[in-house]
Amino acid sequence: MKEIQTKTLPELEAMLLAELRKAPGCEKAVQVTVIARGSQNWICGPVRSGTASASDCRVALTKLEARFQGLYRVKM
Repeated sequence: MKEIQTKTLPELEAMLLAELRKAPGCEKAVQVTVIARGSQNWICGPVRSGTASASDCRVALTKLEARFQGLYRVKM
């Protein structure tokens, strides 16, 4: 089992955006917002899809969020 790593909000947002841009239809996504939360530690907020498909980006980001929450915590 992998150890959970700690990242800052900007680091996590940059990592999520880079991965999101690899998803079909999301290559032109502009911004991912991460919101620090208490017990959940963090969740994805709005995604600015730019000229990419907003629905494709939201679906892809939901999958990334689930995967990344098992790997990363936000440095408070």
